[in-house]
Amino acid sequence: MIYKRGRTYWYQFQINGRRIRESAKTTNQQVALRREAARRLAPSNGWQGSARNIGTFEDSFAEFLSSVAAHVKPRTHQRYRFSGKRLTAHFEARKAVQICNRDIEDFKRLRLQECSSAGTNRDLAALRAFRNWCLRMGYSVGDFHVRLLREGSGNMRIVSYEEERAYMETADKLVRDVATIIIECGLRPGEVFSLEGGHVNLSGKYVRILSGKTRFARRTVPLTDKAYGVLASIWRSGKLFDGSVPHQVVMRRHNAVCKRLGFDFRLYDFRHTYGSRMAMAGVDLMTLRELMGHSSITITQRYCHPTPEHKLAAVAKLVEYNEAATKKPQSDLTVIQ
Repeated sequence: MIYKRGRTYWYQFQINGRRIRESAKTTNQQVALRREAARRLAPSNGWQGSARNIGTFEDSFAEFLSSVAAHVKPRTHQRYRFSGKRLTAHFEARKAVQICNRDIEDFKRLRLQECSSAGTNRDLAALRAFRNWCLRMGYSVGDFHVRLLREGSGNMRIVSYEEERAYMETADKLVRDVATIIIECGLRPGEVFSLEGGHVNLSGKYVRILSGKTRFARRTVPLTDKAYGVLASIWRSGKLFDGSVPHQVVMRRHNAVCKRLGFDFRLYDFRHTYGSRMAMAGVDLMTLRELMGHSSITITQRYCHPTPEHKLAAVAKLVEYNEAATKKPQSDLTVIQ
């Protein structure tokens, strides 16, 4: 493993029961990983010859997934598995040591034809984690660098009240229930599907989120009347939603509804809508951060987008204020006898 002491990276590991802890003498993480790998394979450690090779990229990545399973979060491991399918399909039977920078650029170009920069970056991040793991394990890996793409501000979309009404009238009960919980409580779709009966307190009118992407996701969210009605109608002692209906099914049904109505928003955008409506209703950002489970107010601010109607109302307030401030006060006429 490598770690920082001050600005310099250090590494430590054990060889035959003997702990080795030395400075990598660099402030660059990639250089430190390479020096750690070289130190592991040094002749003084009892290793003779060059770095080990474990075969094709597919075999190497499979061992990587098995090795890091106990050290990363389940969602991260799931992300690595998903990205590994794309990476393996591209690099096929090539060995990790044969991969070069040109191969990485080819992968970027082809992957961008299938998804956004954000999706491509998730795959590139998995490839970078795989490369770092190879270096730590002393496996042969190509001399390539993984540079992430620049991502935009995202596709945050606020759903209008008219769109929400049309959507709810068209969607089936399952999709309608999920969308209602998200837009009324601001939950992430994954949080909705992980809810269990014990997480819902109908008498207190709140739900408890016990886990999430960060520790700040753990929170208690009060229920609106609409959300209470939905959860009360589907509440049972086990999962709120039937496990035989996976997240992907709801996403497909959501896309079908949007296509039928000519809409272009995602299911996740109902969460963005919740945040924006809360902000426009005057809820302070500290409270909104707690309700949405964000790690900082900076993230919360990205979710708060005033609608065109709200902006027009704000300008109208400015005009009204300016007129009142510039209006000449009536002078009292005093009659002098």
